[in-house]
Amino acid sequence: MGKNRLAAGDIARIRELHAHWVAGELAGDEAAVLDLCAGDVAWIPPDAPPLRGKKAIRQWLGKGASKIHDLAITGLAIRGAGPVAYLTANYATNYTPEGGRKARRITGTHVWILRKTPGAGWKVAVVCWSCRQ
Repeated sequence: MGKNRLAAGDIARIRELHAHWVAGELAGDEAAVLDLCAGDVAWIPPDAPPLRGKKAIRQWLGKGASKIHDLAITGLAIRGAGPVAYLTANYATNYTPEGGRKARRITGTHVWILRKTPGAGWKVAVVCWSCRQ
């Protein structure tokens, strides 16, 4: 990887955005998570077609809500230059699927591409993740 050209303040804001995302997931607050995304956001879930835009993502999320019990993040790295950044991290979570009785554990990696816009600051433009059970 090349030299990181993001300002320390931008890295701090992206770390804060990531922390808000995790808090929103733990609270089951889909609206809070989507507020962190650009209007034209794309989510690329494992083994599923890409979802484009907040409306499509809301519909997809509404099809099977899970209760997240905990979420651990390791290996968080943020790189970029100018108005574009990317974030990578590993995650491990315990959750109970909708209608399920037994908690499950998954691990994986997520990758974000972020865009900085005047007036809106950093927003998540693309999310892609892997998962292993």
